[in-house]
Amino acid sequence: EGYFERVREFSDGRVEMTPYTVPNFSTGLLNRIGNGNACRNLKSDILHITGDIHYVAPFLPGKKRVLTIHDCHILQQLPWHKRLVVKLLWFSIPARFLEHITVNSNTTKKQVLETIRFPENRITVI
Repeated sequence: EGYFERVREFSDGRVEMTPYTVPNFSTGLLNRIGNGNACRNLKSDILHITGDIHYVAPFLPGKKRVLTIHDCHILQQLPWHKRLVVKLLWFSIPARFLEHITVNSNTTKKQVLETIRFPENRITVI
């Protein structure tokens, strides 16, 4: 959130950006479903997901959905059974609903391409 606060400051009003914070902490199944449902009625030309709520992508209306991924390190830190769930719910399923992914480095781009099937030309390093 702090990173994108600086992006909003840099845009200097040239692009209208309205931040939205999901109502629940990203813990537990019910909180996460609640967060997804809370995102169903968002209205914007482009909906940009940041932070650890990748799982809300299928809930977002419209077609122009962008996700920023800062890294994929969590996958290496988890036991195999948890890694499978996180890969599915935070990476593979959300990717099916995205128009674009932004990443903060070429290393992260490589990690994303190794983790999920997503067109390389729709991933931008910023």
